[in-house]
Amino acid sequence: MNMINKISMLIFIIGSVIAIIWMLYATLSKRGMFRDNLKKIIKIICDLFWGIS
Repeated sequence: MNMINKISMLIFIIGSVIAIIWMLYATLSKRGMFRDNLKKIIKIICDLFWGIS
């Protein structure tokens, strides 16, 4: 693996962890606002990952 692949994987892993934490927080809070933000965050993470790779 070259450096770009390692960096993109690292960003993807960190982003996934943040998304999972946010999802748990949204589930616990039971607020629609957090669920809407979660969808935006997942979209941003996907855009970043596919943009880099």
